[in-house]
Amino acid sequence: MNQPIKREPPPFMYAVEAVLGLQLKGKPVTEETVRAWLDVALGGNADRIAPVMFHARRIINGPAPEGQDARAHAGCGCAAG
Repeated sequence: MNQPIKREPPPFMYAVEAVLGLQLKGKPVTEETVRAWLDVALGGNADRIAPVMFHARRIINGPAPEGQDARAHAGCGCAAG
């Protein structure tokens, strides 16, 4: 029988979930509150939280200034980095 392939969602999906979840609950969306959300959602696994926080910071702070996009991905763990 064919079993469905279980794939881990990309890091940015966890970041979007955390930011939108906090907004829907009427809570402030800061790095601290997002990290607390992710700590619960990802079981406190720092290796999984780090790349998600990169994307969460981008969502919270907006896009990087012109010409800094390549440097912004350094070390984030995504395909562009």
